[in-house]
Amino acid sequence: MKVCQIFIEKINNIESFLFSFLVVGSKKISHFNSFFKIKNDNDLKDYLFINLISLIVSLTFASIFLIFRMDLDGNYSIFILKILSISFFLILFPFFLSLILGFFRNRNVADLIRREPYFFLIGFLFSVIISVIAPVFNLISLIIVFGIIFFLFYMLILIRSEFFAAKDIPVIFIVIAFSSFILVSMWSSKFLIYYSSPIFYEKMFTGRAFIDPLFHGAVANMIKNYDVPSTGLNDTVYLPYHYLSHWVFAQFSKLLDINTLNFYQIGYPVIFVSIFFKFFFLTVKKLCNNTKSFINSYLFWFLLFVFFAGLFPKFINERFFVSNFIFVSESYNLSIILSLIVFLMLAFFKGDSTGMRIWNLKNVFFIVLLPVLIFLMGLAKSSTMVIFVIALLYIFIRYGYYKKPVYILSSVLIIISILLSLRITTLTANSSGEFQLFHFFEVVIQGRNTDLTWPVTLIIFISVYFFWSILFIIMEIIDLKRTGMGSLVNDFRNRKTIRIEIILLIGLAGIIPGIILRIHGGSANYFSDLQKWISIILILSTAASWDFDFIKIKNIKKKSIKVLLILLIVILAASIIFNFVMEYGSFYDDYSQNKEEYDGIVKQSTPDDITKYRAGLIKTLQEIDTMTIQEKSKSLIYIPVSNNEFWELKILSKSLSVPLLVPAVSGVAMIYGLPDEGLIYTRSFGYRVYKTTSKKAMDKEVDELLLEVKQKGYENLIMLDYTGGEFYFDIINDLNIEDYVDNIYGILIRSYEYSHGKRIDYEKLYSIVNNVKKDNSVIFKIISDTVLDENSLINSKYNREFVESLYRILLNREPDKPGMEHWLSEIEKGRSRKDILNSFLESHEFIRFVNTDN
Repeated sequence: MKVCQIFIEKINNIESFLFSFLVVGSKKISHFNSFFKIKNDNDLKDYLFINLISLIVSLTFASIFLIFRMDLDGNYSIFILKILSISFFLILFPFFLSLILGFFRNRNVADLIRREPYFFLIGFLFSVIISVIAPVFNLISLIIVFGIIFFLFYMLILIRSEFFAAKDIPVIFIVIAFSSFILVSMWSSKFLIYYSSPIFYEKMFTGRAFIDPLFHGAVANMIKNYDVPSTGLNDTVYLPYHYLSHWVFAQFSKLLDINTLNFYQIGYPVIFVSIFFKFFFLTVKKLCNNTKSFINSYLFWFLLFVFFAGLFPKFINERFFVSNFIFVSESYNLSIILSLIVFLMLAFFKGDSTGMRIWNLKNVFFIVLLPVLIFLMGLAKSSTMVIFVIALLYIFIRYGYYKKPVYILSSVLIIISILLSLRITTLTANSSGEFQLFHFFEVVIQGRNTDLTWPVTLIIFISVYFFWSILFIIMEIIDLKRTGMGSLVNDFRNRKTIRIEIILLIGLAGIIPGIILRIHGGSANYFSDLQKWISIILILSTAASWDFDFIKIKNIKKKSIKVLLILLIVILAASIIFNFVMEYGSFYDDYSQNKEEYDGIVKQSTPDDITKYRAGLIKTLQEIDTMTIQEKSKSLIYIPVSNNEFWELKILSKSLSVPLLVPAVSGVAMIYGLPDEGLIYTRSFGYRVYKTTSKKAMDKEVDELLLEVKQKGYENLIMLDYTGGEFYFDIINDLNIEDYVDNIYGILIRSYEYSHGKRIDYEKLYSIVNNVKKDNSVIFKIISDTVLDENSLINSKYNREFVESLYRILLNREPDKPGMEHWLSEIEKGRSRKDILNSFLESHEFIRFVNTDN
C-alpha cells in the first residue's frame, strides 16, 4: 500500500509538472507569436527601418558590383553571397539577440533596442573570433546560415508587423537610389585618382591602379599572413600606423579565403559602409527631441541627398577639398563607426547614477570599456580619437563630472589610452607632421585655386568647407529662440547651447593641426573634416525633431517667400542631379576605358611590351597568392636586380606603387624589395621604416639569399624572375638548395645525410661552402672527416654498400659494374677505406664535377 501511495504521489507530481510546463509553454508560444506582429511605436518603427535601410545599402552595393563584373568573369556569385551573409549577420545580430532576450525575459523588443551598440559589439567580436580561427577551422558556413536565417526572420517580422505599409515602399526606392549614388561616388573620386573600383585587379593590368589601395592591401596581407603590420618590402618590419581597419579586414579575408585587396574593393563597402549607415541613422534618431518617425519624411530624405551628393557642384567641392572621405578611407570610416557606437553607449547611461559599488554596470563601462574603445578608435584613426576625446573631456568639465571619482578615473584611463594608441601608431614625435604654418591652406587649398587670390580663396573655402557647421549653428540659434525666451548668455549658463559649443570646439580643434603642421597628402582633412559630419548628423536630428508640416508651398501667403522656397528647392535638386550625373559619368568613363584596355590585353591584341610584362607579373603574383597562409608565413620573395623592367619602375602610373604591388597581390613579403638608394622616394607609405640600400648591395646569390631568409626566421625563398618574355618563380629551401647552386652544396649535403642520417643545418652548410670557396682543398678534408668519422653510418656498411655510397655522394650517380668490381677488388687487396675515398676525391670525374655548375 505504501508503495502504491508513493507511486500515485509521483504521478500527481508529474501531472502538475506537465500542466505547469504547458501553461508556461503556451504563454511563451503566445509571447513568441507576438514578435511577428509588434505593437505600433514610432521609435521601434524607425529602428526596424534603420536595419532595413542598412540591408538595402548592402544588397545594392553587392548587386551593382555583380552587374559590372558580369562581362569579366562569373566567379563572384558565391563570394558575394558570403559577404552579404556576413553583412546580414552583423546588421541583424543585435535585433535577433533582443528577440531572444525578450522571449526569455518576457519583454518586448522595444525595451531592448537601447542596448543595440552593446549587442552589436558582441556579434562583431564573435565574427572576428570566427575569422581568426578560420585558417584552422573555417566556420563561414555557420555565418552564411545565420545570416540568411536572420535576414528571412527579420523580413517576416517586418512584413507582418503593423509598420510596413504601401506608403513605405517609396522609401525603399529612395534608399536604393541613394545607395547607388554613394557606391558610384566611391568609385569615381577623381581627385583621389579612382581609389577603388569593381575592376581594380583589371586596372592593375592596364597600369592605372593607384598606390593607396596597394599600400593598404600590402599592410593587411602582412597582418593576415605574418601577424605583423608591415608593408613587407624587406622582411616584415613593424610599421607604426593606424592599422585597426587593416587588422579587421585581414581577419575577414581569412574567413572568406580571399586576398585582402578583394575585401577592400567589395567586402568593405558591402559590410562596413552599410554598418556605418546603421549607426549614422541610429545616432540621428537618438538626438531627435521627439518620438515622431522620420522614415516617411521626404524632406528628411531630400536633405540626406543634399548632404551626401553635395550642396555645391562636384568641381567646386574638389577645388576646396570637400569630399566623401568618410567612405573612401576605410580607416576613417571604421573610426567614425566606433565613435558613433561609443556615443550611443554614453547616451545609454544618460541620467543614470554611477552608484556606490565600484562594479556597478555604469562604472564598469567608464572604467574599463570606454578607455578600451577610445584606444581602438585611435588604432583606427588618430585624428578621430583626438577630436572625440577633446569633445568628451569638454562635456565632462562642462557638466561638472570631474567632481565624481569614477569620471576622474575614467578620464585618467582615457588619457593613458590616447598616449598608448599614439605610441603604437606613430613612428616618431614628428612623423605625422612638421611645424609649418598654414600648410593645408597654402598647399592643398590654394594649390587647387591658383587662379584666385588668397583672400578670395580663404573666404570661399570657409563658406564651402564649413557650410554645414555654420548652417547648424544658425538652425540651433533659431531653435533656441523658438523654444525659449532667454538670451544666448542665459542659454549658455543653462547648458542649452552645448551642441553649438561642441561644433565650435570640434571645428577649432580640427583646423589647428592644418594651421600649425605640415601634414602630407592632405591628411589634415581628417582632423578638420569631422565638423562637417557631426554637423550633418545634428542638422538631420534637428530637422527630424521639427514639425515641417507647416512648410507647404500652397499654404504660404507671401508670393516672394513662396518663389524663394521653390527656387531653393529647384537649385538643390539640380545640384543633386548634376553631381549624380557627374559621378556616374566619371565612373563609367573610367570603367569603360579600363575594360577596353583589359580586353585588349586578354585577347593579346596589345603590342606594348610593358603592358605584356605588367600582365604577366600580376598573373604570376596571383598564382603565388594561391599558397596557403602557412606556406606564405614561411616565405619571402626576391626579385633579382637584373629584372630591369621591374626595378626601373615602368609598371604602374605611379612608380612608387611598384614594390608594394608584390606583397599586395601575392600576400608574401619580399627580401630586398626596396628601391635603389639613389632614387628619391617619399617618406610616406611605410618606406621610412626601412633603410634603403644600393642596387649593388641587393644583388645576391641564391645561397646567400637563402641564408638571410633562414636567419630572419623563414624557410622558403621564392625567386621571381623574368626571362625570355616569360615569368617564372621557384620555391627554394634547404631541401632543394643543391638544385640551384654549385655541386659543392649537393656533395656536402649528401655526405652529411649518408654519414649522419639527417640533413645538415643550412647555416652550417653555407659556412662550410664559403670556406671551400676560399680554399678548394678544404673540401677534401671536410668530406674525409665526415665520411670516415667513427660515428658515421657509412663505416658500418659492407664494402659494396660503402663503395655505392661514395658513388652517390661524390659523383651523384649509381656505380657502373666495371668500376664497382675494380674498387671491391682493391679493398680485397688490402687497401683501406680511406685510400679508396682519397682515390675518389682525386679522380678526374670528381674534380670536373666539383668545378662544374648544375
